[in-house]
Amino acid sequence: MGLLDLNQEAAQWINSKDYALDLRDRFTSYVNTDLDLLDHRLYIERHAYGMGERCFHWLWKLIVDQMPEFFKFLEVGVYKGQIPSLIRLLANRTNREAEIFGVTLLSNSSGGIGERPNFPEGDYGKYIWDLHKRFDLEQPTLIVGDSTNPLVQSVTAEQSPFEIIYIDGCHEYDFVSQDLRFYPTLLKPGGFLVVDDASNFLEQPWGFFQGIESVSKAVRAVIETDPKFEHLLAVVHDRVWRKK
Repeated sequence: MGLLDLNQEAAQWINSKDYALDLRDRFTSYVNTDLDLLDHRLYIERHAYGMGERCFHWLWKLIVDQMPEFFKFLEVGVYKGQIPSLIRLLANRTNREAEIFGVTLLSNSSGGIGERPNFPEGDYGKYIWDLHKRFDLEQPTLIVGDSTNPLVQSVTAEQSPFEIIYIDGCHEYDFVSQDLRFYPTLLKPGGFLVVDDASNFLEQPWGFFQGIESVSKAVRAVIETDPKFEHLLAVVHDRVWRKK
C-alpha cells in the first residue's frame, strides 16, 4: 500500500480493533522512516518532553499537509511543547507559514479540582522554549491562563479563526466540556479539530491506551451531537473532525 493523504485515510477508516491496530502500526512505521519526524519524536521520548504515541507524528504530518500556505494553529493545554514544535517543524519543511498559539497554565496543575495527579514540578515555560531552541524553531505565542477563563477565551478569540485546533487541556468533565463548547467555535469551516484522550468508546485492541473516560464522555455529549463536525478518523486515542 502506498502512502495515503488525510482524506484517503479518512475514507477508508473503520471503527474496528483490527483496523485500529493496523493504523497504529502503519503510522509508526512511517515515522520510523522519516528522519525529521523520528529525530523529533526520539528527543521527546528520551527527555520526557511529551506523552502520546509515536504514530501521532504521522497524523499531524497528514493534517499539516492539508494546510494552505498560511495557517493558524491553536493548542489548548500545552505541556512541554511537543505539538507546537512539531507543527512548526512540519510547516517549515513544506514551506508553509504558520502562526502557532497555545493556551497554557505554565504549571504542573492537572486540572481545576484535582481529580487527577499533578504533573512533575518544573519550569514549563522554559521547557517549551528549550524544545523549540533545540530544533531551531520559532517560538509559539503562549496565552497564559485557565482555558475556561473568559479573559483567556477573549484574548484567544482575537487571534481566530484557526485552521487547526487541538484540545488537550484539563481532563475533568466540566472543564473539557467547556473547552469543547467554546474553542471549536474559533475554527474555520473546513478546519480540523483534534481531541486527545478521546477514544474510550471506540473499538480498539486490548493494551491500547484509549484515553480518559471523562474526555470521551464530553466528546460524545458535545462534539458527536454537533452536526457541524464530521468525524474523520481515530489514531489510538487521538480523534480528528472536520468542521463543515
